[in-house]
Amino acid sequence: MPYVTFLDSILGPIGLYEGLRSVRDDNFIDRMSYYYTNMFLLFFTVLVSTEDFVEPIHCWSPEEFTDSERYYTLQLCWISNTYRVPFSEPIPPQFEPRDNDEVTYYQWVPLILLLMAACFTIPRQVWKYCSQSMFLVVYPRQKTTFAKKYLKMENVYDKGNFLSRKMVRKFADTHLRQDGIFLLKLIAFNTNTVFVSKIINILWEKYRECVHEVGRTVENEFYEGRRTTIRYIPEPNYGHVTDGYESEV
Repeated sequence: MPYVTFLDSILGPIGLYEGLRSVRDDNFIDRMSYYYTNMFLLFFTVLVSTEDFVEPIHCWSPEEFTDSERYYTLQLCWISNTYRVPFSEPIPPQFEPRDNDEVTYYQWVPLILLLMAACFTIPRQVWKYCSQSMFLVVYPRQKTTFAKKYLKMENVYDKGNFLSRKMVRKFADTHLRQDGIFLLKLIAFNTNTVFVSKIINILWEKYRECVHEVGRTVENEFYEGRRTTIRYIPEPNYGHVTDGYESEV
């Protein structure tokens, strides 16, 4: 997704910095739900609340009112429920039509936005608490160490190769992830290390094929783009005709 890097680079340092994240089993869809949506809701909450404090409502008041009376009228209009009356209709003298047409939502907009933000972030906090209390959390270094252990048994991991170390770290973080490591640990607990090493080796080969396929696709698109942009410019020829075009001397 093109928006993943953009949003993480803009809003990431606020709450998604690696050192501040205790549970790293989320993806972009998870962050879109509990983080980005929450940030936007909080932003609009602050925006609406600021406007409420500055000038919450516009009320008409007679010209003979003093400033204090106008201020009192504004406060009374704000805390009281209002009702809509079109300009083409007279103000109803009875109170029953007024009560039926009351508008009561605008005072509660900031609280409603805060409640919506809480509904988006509370499930994430509950999951973090349950994961930590049930020891389901696997930290990034533990995930990488777990993958390295079984890849070494298959002789496919080169410790001295920087690219190999980086690929294994990406393999553990983005391919196996939290749930995959947890499942492999359950398999290792109930079977043996040879069986788990074979599974991880198969997953590793699939991951490398995907990486190489993506690399070839990007490379082909790059060279295809270069072929479409590079134009042939013929050398000047003086005194004779070349490729159907006559040069001027």
